[in-house]
Amino acid sequence: ANTFVTAQSATITANGSPININATLLQKIQIYGGALDEIRITRNGTAIFTAQLPAYPSNFGDIHGGLWSFTIYDNPSPGSTTYILEFKQSTNGANVISNRQLSLLQVKK
Repeated sequence: ANTFVTAQSATITANGSPININATLLQKIQIYGGALDEIRITRNGTAIFTAQLPAYPSNFGDIHGGLWSFTIYDNPSPGSTTYILEFKQSTNGANVISNRQLSLLQVKK
């Protein structure tokens, strides 16, 4: 709980052009009450995108889970760049991440 863990990583040799980053992961539904889970993208260890995952109130508490997908752009310095898709669970419990994907596409300016 409350620690980011790696779901997927990818490395690209950047040439100074923008990078289109597409990330997806499937989170198994977890039922509990409390704070929200988070996903983030890091570049060479520095967070460049963070999002809290929504909770859906129900008679059983808050239900978390679903297919999360997003696209962002980044403009790293030329050279080898590693991106990591990370997930943080806000409480102890069994949370399963699957169908994870991280794709990097260098695009023209």
